[in-house]
Amino acid sequence: MARRSFLKLSGSTALLAAGGLRTRAGRAYPAETGKTVRMGVVGGGFGAGFYWHEHPNCTVTGVTDLLKELKERTGLKYMMAESSYYNQECIFARNLHCRGGFGELFYSEVEYYHNFVNMHTHPEKKGTLFRMPDGKRTWRWGLTPMLYPTHSLGYVVGVTKERITKVSCLGWGTGDSPVLKDNRYNNPFWNEAAMMLTDKGHMCRCNVFWKCVAGGERAQWFGEKATLYMVKPGVHGSVSAPEGEVVIPQYWKSDMLPEPMRHASGHGGSAVFISAEFVNALLEDREPACDLYDSLAMTVPGIIAHQSALSGGEQLSVAQFDRPRGA
Repeated sequence: MARRSFLKLSGSTALLAAGGLRTRAGRAYPAETGKTVRMGVVGGGFGAGFYWHEHPNCTVTGVTDLLKELKERTGLKYMMAESSYYNQECIFARNLHCRGGFGELFYSEVEYYHNFVNMHTHPEKKGTLFRMPDGKRTWRWGLTPMLYPTHSLGYVVGVTKERITKVSCLGWGTGDSPVLKDNRYNNPFWNEAAMMLTDKGHMCRCNVFWKCVAGGERAQWFGEKATLYMVKPGVHGSVSAPEGEVVIPQYWKSDMLPEPMRHASGHGGSAVFISAEFVNALLEDREPACDLYDSLAMTVPGIIAHQSALSGGEQLSVAQFDRPRGA
């Protein structure tokens, strides 16, 4: 298969040989049901590309770019459409962790690299990600890297469910850029790199870069029994670990999804899983994966990380917003 990762094996060989990671890694499609979900999609640009209408139990009745206020007023179910959570390698890593294949997963390296070429070379050009056709700046103009940490932290929260409790971060920028001199975020950095501590006492190195010769969302996980490396698209090919090579399944081809949704989709095959999970959570009257509390756990550490970077790397505590126990 095209997408590969490699597992450095010690105690996990038997687990892999049993095939438990090649078939299922959680269920994104429930048993047949007569229920139907009528859905309005908040986010008519990016949000419209998730194939909601292909789920046999879902009818999309409207699409809008408004409304946060609606969620707060009604208490309806919330799910962050975080692509890293359903990246095929992340599904594999999550299942391996649940089965104990990593042993203690003590360190993760998670990163999101998106080289904004036009913002560096032609910042005044209209009709780009950074300027609208009328010349107005979009939200991406000068965006603080660590205000967009979820593509990275999705590989931590989405695998172990751990929460970040402390963070120390550094940033880098160039003083001659009009983008960094004048933006709504007062952000002086192109790139930010952070060391984070989880509530289980584990380490995480988290990078978000806007100016780099690299691209993509990726991670590597280090455990006592196994280490899993994702490939680096556009940088180098696959490098085999000493004990063998693991081919990541294309989970979107399985019965984790309803048949009409079993096709490739954006962001590492994640789009159809995000859509199916949200529809199924409504059908089953449960909270979806990447709920409000997971989304905060992926977002808040980045806000604090940027504060740390502005303070020269000072280690700061991260506020916790999880649901109270028993609630």
